[in-house]
Amino acid sequence: MHYRIFDLAGAFIGDELNFEKNITIVVDDKNIITDIYPRSSKKGDLVAVPSLINSHIHTADYAFPEAGNGLKIEELVAPPNGLKHLLLKKTKKEQIRMARIEALKLNWTAGVFAVVDFVEGGSSAAKDARVPSMLKHIILGRPDDNDFNNGLNDLIKWADGVGVPDAFSYTIDQMRQLGLKFKGRPIFIHVSETKATHERGDYQIAMEYLKPTALVHGTHLTKEEIIDAAKSKVGIVICPRSNLWFGSGMPPVLDMLSSGVNIALGTDNAGWIKPDIWREMEMTALLLRHQDPTFNKPLEVLKMATINPARILGLGDISIKKGNFAKFLLLNAKLLAMDRAIDPAWALIKRGSAEAIVNRIGS
Repeated sequence: MHYRIFDLAGAFIGDELNFEKNITIVVDDKNIITDIYPRSSKKGDLVAVPSLINSHIHTADYAFPEAGNGLKIEELVAPPNGLKHLLLKKTKKEQIRMARIEALKLNWTAGVFAVVDFVEGGSSAAKDARVPSMLKHIILGRPDDNDFNNGLNDLIKWADGVGVPDAFSYTIDQMRQLGLKFKGRPIFIHVSETKATHERGDYQIAMEYLKPTALVHGTHLTKEEIIDAAKSKVGIVICPRSNLWFGSGMPPVLDMLSSGVNIALGTDNAGWIKPDIWREMEMTALLLRHQDPTFNKPLEVLKMATINPARILGLGDISIKKGNFAKFLLLNAKLLAMDRAIDPAWALIKRGSAEAIVNRIGS
């Protein structure tokens, strides 16, 4: 049996991602973590952190970045007549394909091992979205009329799950069909991204008829709705940079944390928001500090880009733990000032970047 031995300055260990200094991690040739123990030497210059997950992205619109920046969110991205959807129809398939590959590469470079990609355009677009990629590309398709006419069989063939644009793009009966057809797979839906959709009761419609795995955005959810989502074991994927850019508000992430709901992070539209989950973590930390100037739980933010979405997506336990498959990043501790930071967890959240990644283990 061959073993790889990593002598580290520290690592974020276990389900709670607690930071432990001067750690050795041993990985066998089956990529299993066989041991974790304290080091006698103090000279390590790398830090281990679980690999990252981007839980919400639209990669196709990376084909026309920064289009229509003067438009309101409804005019820009709302189906079916928002500028984005008109451009998706006009843009050549090969351009969209190459843009999607580039967006996935950006995620890979940033230490992401899995992305959840909302793909517009029905089953044919879901098929086209299956491009070469080094990461786990989870395609959430969106049915068109033809898919419903064919009983959704084509869509479920090419899509890993379903990504619903909102609670009003389909009839109640179609929402029920989607929920039943994709049961056991990821079922995500944009909910309460804007105040207007929340006031139309989109949360209640989604929960009653679609029965989703996760809600995306939830910017205008009430405390009661967030608690209800937590009790229903429905995750919430927040995208604060997108919400701020499009002027749709700020997600009540502090209320979400206190409710116990499973929170994940996404970068949303690659055409307007750089798909960099490190920036999303930092923005989430800033938002939490804005909502509570005494907030001091950086590991909760790290969970949103690692173990939380893995649970939502059924990807298993990706924490750094004896017996688990190794799926972690090695970061340059000095570059992130973690070698001397009073709080290494905050240093990671506020200073983490793709440039600091030295190696990827098992992902």
